[in-house]
Amino acid sequence: MTKGTNNFKLETCAIQVSGEQSVEFGDNQLLSLKYTEDIKRASIHVELRLTDSQSGVLSNLQGMERVTVSYSDHRGNNLAHELVIYDIQDRTSSGSKSKATLMCCSPEFIDNAAIKLSKRYGPGEGKQIHEIVKDDLLVKILGIDEERINFTETKNKFSFISPYWSPFTAIAWLCARAIPSGGSGKNASAGYCFFENVRGYNFLSYDSFASKDEVVTFIVDMEEGEYDVIKDKIPIDRMKVTSSADILKGLNIGSYSSTVMTLD
Repeated sequence: MTKGTNNFKLETCAIQVSGEQSVEFGDNQLLSLKYTEDIKRASIHVELRLTDSQSGVLSNLQGMERVTVSYSDHRGNNLAHELVIYDIQDRTSSGSKSKATLMCCSPEFIDNAAIKLSKRYGPGEGKQIHEIVKDDLLVKILGIDEERINFTETKNKFSFISPYWSPFTAIAWLCARAIPSGGSGKNASAGYCFFENVRGYNFLSYDSFASKDEVVTFIVDMEEGEYDVIKDKIPIDRMKVTSSADILKGLNIGSYSSTVMTLD
């Protein structure tokens, strides 16, 4: 979302600079806001382009400061985020005026990077994979509220030892091995994905997406005369496949139910 298109209304934008002290930025100081959700990323990302000619706080930022942002979008949805600055880009200063782009992510994403796990999960006969992800990793390790976790139940149990992985790395490893409980067979799964959106953290099977109603329809290579009948469909001029199946990688992570043994 970008302020220039008037597709959102800023409610709050505050940066915690020290202790309980925070500096607020108004609507005229926010040049742009870009909010990104990615099914391949474990955290939402927010880019804030700010200008300041009063407090001078942008010149003193070093990273890891807490940011509170709340706004309403063009559909009237009220959104609020508690974020952490992980990078500061394009910082300029001219006289009393300064500008900077703040790259922000969820606090759990920062906590995850500082945690290394060396522990056995699913001892004995193993544990349901969705229970390992939800209970053992997200709730117990990262302290995420259960109400912010959405998951597809798995049918297979698993037991493994984490070799000093971070929680999100362990979850990504489990995504390729999880089978949804409604699957028709051992290999009847396209795998799982793990990502964060505005509702929280999601550990979902790709199969579950196919069972939901479509949200929007994309059409590729439309003729010029067809644009009048697309209605709510989104036309795409061209499409490029940026990656293809990596069979060797699939063999290594068990996508083809192979057994890999290493003897030293």
